[in-house]
Amino acid sequence: MPRFQTPSPLTRILHLDAALARSPWARVAVAVLALALTLAMAYLLAGKREVIAADTRDYLAFSPLRVFGYPTFLMMMQAIGDVRITSVVVQTALYFASSVFLALTVLRASRSLALALALTVLLHGNIVTTTYNFIAVTESLITSSTMVALGALLQFYRTRRLSWFALICAVAVFNIVIRPAGQVYLPFLAVVAVYAWLALRVSPMRMAASIAVAVLVSYGSINAVNYAVHGFTGTNSNHGTGLLGKAMLLAPEHAGDFAGTPLQDSVTELAAIMEPVVARLDRMEDPRARTLVSQTYVNYLRFGVLFPTYRERHGHADGWDRELHVREIAGAIVEKDLLGYLELSYREFMALVTLAPIMTASEAEAARADVERQAPWPYDGDESWEYEAGPRLLKMEVGIGTEQRGTATVMAFRAVYYGFYIIGIGGALAMVVTMVRRRPVAWELQMIGSCAILYGGTITMTALGDVGGVRYLVPIWPCIALSWICAAGWLREAALAGGRDHAAGYASAGSAARRVPS
Repeated sequence: MPRFQTPSPLTRILHLDAALARSPWARVAVAVLALALTLAMAYLLAGKREVIAADTRDYLAFSPLRVFGYPTFLMMMQAIGDVRITSVVVQTALYFASSVFLALTVLRASRSLALALALTVLLHGNIVTTTYNFIAVTESLITSSTMVALGALLQFYRTRRLSWFALICAVAVFNIVIRPAGQVYLPFLAVVAVYAWLALRVSPMRMAASIAVAVLVSYGSINAVNYAVHGFTGTNSNHGTGLLGKAMLLAPEHAGDFAGTPLQDSVTELAAIMEPVVARLDRMEDPRARTLVSQTYVNYLRFGVLFPTYRERHGHADGWDRELHVREIAGAIVEKDLLGYLELSYREFMALVTLAPIMTASEAEAARADVERQAPWPYDGDESWEYEAGPRLLKMEVGIGTEQRGTATVMAFRAVYYGFYIIGIGGALAMVVTMVRRRPVAWELQMIGSCAILYGGTITMTALGDVGGVRYLVPIWPCIALSWICAAGWLREAALAGGRDHAAGYASAGSAARRVPS
């Protein structure tokens, strides 16, 4: 370097950060920070809430509605000791190990200790996500597996080794047998495979074979276990339960379409219950208020009125019998009005994108006023609603809560998520351009685009499947955290190098990744 070119303070800091990242102690620092944050979360959360949630009992009983992964996990935890303790300990340990794996992968790729430590803080600092380590539901294991998948994907993009792609396929199998929503990984893997084939010149046949094996193992094992334990084949899920939410909102408009059919009484019953609700929803002006009120009604009426009634009326022996009954009703209604179903799905999608429940005080006030303009709401405030065999609905409260987060908190939350949407779309577009050009882009942009694709697939599946399924987005937090870190890493490289050959730093296409003709 010529004497007159004195490094700037920023450049010196970045070079120091890179030097620290090369030290063996950097890996120790990441692990120690993750352990400290894990212990801090345990201190804040352990024992502060009930481990056994409403869904847990279905898993413990291995309900026919549930795929076998998480019930098997809880059975193993019960064999060790009190499931309220063992499940929390193991889930927390897996979360810790997965976060360290992802952070160390970023450390190796970015050569930045600061970025690896920042990612560790982001992964552990979102208390909404880490809370699920202390609840016996699937979110904790799915979040941990997401971190493993992202770390493996980063390594796959950098090395082109198919063993890393195979690991992502194994994670997909794990996620699907934990809960069917994990099938979002299958189209995600297909997109990754196409990109790797075109931009990285990886063998498409081997990737296709890996995906095919993942499909066969996941769905084959689910069918085998269902046949052995429950006596039926098929991929069980709560799909009918979720679809019923949208069918309930569509029923008043289509009750007449089922006259003279076997479903006439069932659809007429749904329409009678929902007609006064839908009429008021259609008059609402505030989209956030409409979303929250519709979720309130659908969930309360579905679980508090319809399911108990169906069980008593039809003698359903278990949740699977009810699920089949509900699928028939919901599927028939949705089939009559696909455009209406897509409109409701779009509204749910936008509610998830805009984080509808998270409002400033002024937004909550406007939503509250819109709810109050439609009052009185059906079934609101009833201590019990007599329906068929007896009371079916404990006191229902239709409204918008008065306790809201501070404006600064809401704005910061939106900045994180909306910023992720922007950089994610940018990263995805960069991947499309590089596929056309048949050469790779910076690994940071590849990861940002891939995270956006996985997030987009998850949020779309959630919107299409249910009303109020925001919990399914909890395991996607690592995508958001990693994307911001990758964006910072990309800017860091630009500051250090002022431009680079994005093909540099990638493994050549050899035996593990054969070149294909352009």
